[in-house]
Amino acid sequence: MKQQFIDDGFIILKGIIEGDLLKRIQDQCEHLSDLRDQGKTSCPQREQNVLQPEFFHRSYIEFMNNERMNDFVYDLLGKENAIFVGLSILLGYDTEAIISWHHDILGPRDLSPEWICRQEQILQANFAAFSDKALWIVPGSHCRLNTAEENAHIEKYKDVPLISKKDEFKALGGDVVRDMPGAVNVELDAGDIVIYNNLLWHCAEYDPKIKRGAIHPDWLHTKIFEDFPNIRQGLNGHPWLLDNEFMGELGPHFGHQVDLFLKQREKYKDEFKDTE
Repeated sequence: MKQQFIDDGFIILKGIIEGDLLKRIQDQCEHLSDLRDQGKTSCPQREQNVLQPEFFHRSYIEFMNNERMNDFVYDLLGKENAIFVGLSILLGYDTEAIISWHHDILGPRDLSPEWICRQEQILQANFAAFSDKALWIVPGSHCRLNTAEENAHIEKYKDVPLISKKDEFKALGGDVVRDMPGAVNVELDAGDIVIYNNLLWHCAEYDPKIKRGAIHPDWLHTKIFEDFPNIRQGLNGHPWLLDNEFMGELGPHFGHQVDLFLKQREKYKDEFKDTE
């Protein structure tokens, strides 16, 4: 599986959570959707920081300690380099919408040489609380330059904001999702997880008739913080991780990964920009 991930940039693990824990996660996703409908989440399609006290739920800690998921994370990053950097929940929309093709960190721009060699250092995941086919990817696009065909496809829709109603993309002709060369739909059953390198070309297509709740964790290798000073600024976030007693016992995996985050935060704290 490790070599498949290195080559393709993603792997699917089937049925990592089921039964009571899956039901509690589903209930919490529905609760979060209700809060979203009341305008209480950070944006319409997600809550970016579900570990902060007003959104926290104990099921997130149980999820973050899942053995199968963490075995794979450690196989890629190494246990002493697997730094937790965030936990979101992706929700649906009340209209047909698209998050268009992009590479995380870089947006639609081409990968630069210093990013192309990071196949085993950047991990993101979507855990499907419900059956989920929102995510589309281009396998193998995490470790090479964009192709001319990919850039031409992106150029066609460049004037449409990254997150827009589907009709705004349709007005320019074609299918922004399916016409991307090499595009593959990631279909997950409830309880499945896709772990991917988020430098892959990826996008999401939202259907308001389909319930969505995808737990969305991120991990980075220590080398990313060593090599990219701008990425270190992200360590200045997540203040609830500094005083996390309200979460209870963090568990063997999540607790370890949070400790690594806090050590990196301490290491680079003198570089943080004043945001006040």
